Amino acid sequence: MKMLFPGSLRLRLILLASVVVLIAIAPAWLVLSSIFERHVESRITSELTDHLNQLIVNFREPKDGKPVLTRPLPDPGFNRPFSGTYWQISDKDGVLLKSRSLWDFNLRENHPVSELPKLHSHDLQGPEGSQLFSVIQNVTLDAGEGEKEYLIIVSLDHKEITRSVQDFSQDLLLMLSGLVLVFFIALWVQVSVGLRPFSQIKKELLELRQGRRQKLMESYPVEIKPVIQEINNFITSRELSAEYGRSRASDLAHGLKTPLAILTAESRRLVKQDQFESAEVLRQQISSMRRHVDHELARAKIQNIQHHRLKKAHVMSNVEKIISTLNNLPNMKRIEWRVDIPDDLHVMMESGDFMEVCGNLLENAQKWAKCKVDVRAHRAENGSVVLRIEDDGPGVSEDKFKTMLKRGRQLDETVSGSGLGLAIVSDMLSAYHYRMEPYQSAIGGLGMRLMLRSEAAATR
Repeated sequence: MKMLFPGSLRLRLILLASVVVLIAIAPAWLVLSSIFERHVESRITSELTDHLNQLIVNFREPKDGKPVLTRPLPDPGFNRPFSGTYWQISDKDGVLLKSRSLWDFNLRENHPVSELPKLHSHDLQGPEGSQLFSVIQNVTLDAGEGEKEYLIIVSLDHKEITRSVQDFSQDLLLMLSGLVLVFFIALWVQVSVGLRPFSQIKKELLELRQGRRQKLMESYPVEIKPVIQEINNFITSRELSAEYGRSRASDLAHGLKTPLAILTAESRRLVKQDQFESAEVLRQQISSMRRHVDHELARAKIQNIQHHRLKKAHVMSNVEKIISTLNNLPNMKRIEWRVDIPDDLHVMMESGDFMEVCGNLLENAQKWAKCKVDVRAHRAENGSVVLRIEDDGPGVSEDKFKTMLKRGRQLDETVSGSGLGLAIVSDMLSAYHYRMEPYQSAIGGLGMRLMLRSEAAATR
């Protein structure tokens, strides 16, 4: 069954129940048909026995005349040739009387009369090759010539029985089919209602991911509640683990600041003492250590994103804060910032993470720009947010777009930096399942296009 419906619990349950129902319905149909057939045969036996008793009561055989019935049987079928209902009275010498329906045919009992019970039933050969269900009685009567043994037979064509059973079986099959259809509809409704808690769990998980919920509710059926509790325990455990990782990364960063500062001062002292070779070796090691620290801090940040619930960040206010900070930095060039962002635009992202992403990109744009940087954002048709950051600097050729996003790679080694900025931004956006694409901007330099999810798109 898993092979038939590997991804649908609903169809598995319905298929299993359907197989059970069909296995139960088929034998039920056969058993009920068999019971009805026995009931029909019992009723026909009773009717034929009544006819036989009427023949016994009304049969006369005068000494000087032909055998007669003082009163004919009321069933008109006995008077219609080959109608399927027959009777016959015979003695040891042959047939004395028979129904008009037999016409020129005589019923024949193949067993000796002396070996037969007084009253019994079995099949006999009838007219035109038909099989007759017959009630037979070997009776001793004084019909006018003294006591004498007679064999009285009353028969009904088996086709009548078969037709009645077939009609009942067809009606029964139609009724059972209707019941099965109603059962399947009820089963579908039952399974849908039974699986409804999973839809609620899906909704709560989405709210959890969007930061609108801390944990899943535990007001679920007892069969699901243990799973919910384990999910909540897992969430708590991941949050504690992420918090521990952030603390360790922060401790690492602060712990290495002082040693790196001392080593940097030592490198400068060696330069002043004209020990350039030793100073260069020390500078390279310091730079390598800084890259490793930045790398580990970035990894801790990205892992925190992957295990953290989403919140929304206001695009315009955060961009304005970053631009204000960059303008107040002493070593940054003064440029024109052209910002076009709707005030009601939000993205599903931690504000700190959004500022770090935009901060790296805006700082990079300011570093390379000649005199202006464009920052534009709009809401796409699918509800997502497209953020563009463009500068009028020298730009980057298309064949270097992939290289510039690799960790620790700098396109211009003369510019200070670890080469981790854009790579960290790319990894951070990937952790949110967002995308960043470099392109040639319309104002001449490099453009970066960010595809982010808005609050409206996240609730879809």
